[in-house]
Amino acid sequence: MTSTEDTPRPTPAPAPRWGLFLLCLAGLLVAFRDVLAQLAQLVRPSPLYSYIPLVPMVTLYLLHQRRRQLAVSSPAYGLAAGLAVLGVALLATGQRLPPATAQADQVAIGVAALLVLLFAAVALCFGAAMLRTGLCPWLILLFAIPLPDGLKNALELFLQQASAYAAYGMLALTPVPLYREGLVIHLPRLSLAVAPECSGINSTWVLLMCSLVAGTMLLRSPWRRAVLVAVVLPLGVLRNAFRIVTLGLLTVYVDPRIIDSPLHHRGGPLFFALSLVVLLAILIFLWRSERNDRRLGRGGTNQ
Repeated sequence: MTSTEDTPRPTPAPAPRWGLFLLCLAGLLVAFRDVLAQLAQLVRPSPLYSYIPLVPMVTLYLLHQRRRQLAVSSPAYGLAAGLAVLGVALLATGQRLPPATAQADQVAIGVAALLVLLFAAVALCFGAAMLRTGLCPWLILLFAIPLPDGLKNALELFLQQASAYAAYGMLALTPVPLYREGLVIHLPRLSLAVAPECSGINSTWVLLMCSLVAGTMLLRSPWRRAVLVAVVLPLGVLRNAFRIVTLGLLTVYVDPRIIDSPLHHRGGPLFFALSLVVLLAILIFLWRSERNDRRLGRGGTNQ
């Protein structure tokens, strides 16, 4: 017989340091209060960044949804120290920017420093396992960082050019006579210029965040999540092109006033909803294929 005293006991899981984490969080909010105030000033007038106040709530919801999968481990002092050094370096870089630097660039570096230091606090208080098991929700927090002006302008220009090419390709399939000059598509009695406002960068960026949230909630396979995210950019281009083609054909063949109608100036949400429906259909297809794969895998195991 074996004595119960000789039976090894399982090592208890480390207790989460909630008190220390709340203290770190309060310290970060106080230290970065100016950055957060600048972020609020940037968000208020900008349609591109109107979603940012929702990002922390989305992350908290996803963490709560996955609470049974989240793991607590011993404090990761090395990881926490590395992240803290990176956060301080980002903060120092932001403070040394020239005064003429665009506000979005200054705020982006400040918010990035805040998030990196927040991740350092998580590693210190809950261990590396908390960051690893909650990786997707933590990464969604990065959407709280405003796009630097250079990156925003580059993405906007890409969407303009890609949308103009795609719209021209769609119109070329119709009997409408047309030709293109750069970002301008000439139709009978109408010239359509794909302006920066027509790039669809706002809706494309929001659609990207929606794809990450939906993938985190409903898909387990990393490659399926990657596919769902990868379709966002071409879907955004096709949505813009479809909008241009619709406005052009309606204006030429139905009513010349369409080009100045609410469908043109305030019809963005309608076309965004159409792209959201397509993204939902792709998500359902990926979810069903994943469910079928799991069912076949269980069946094969049972056999």
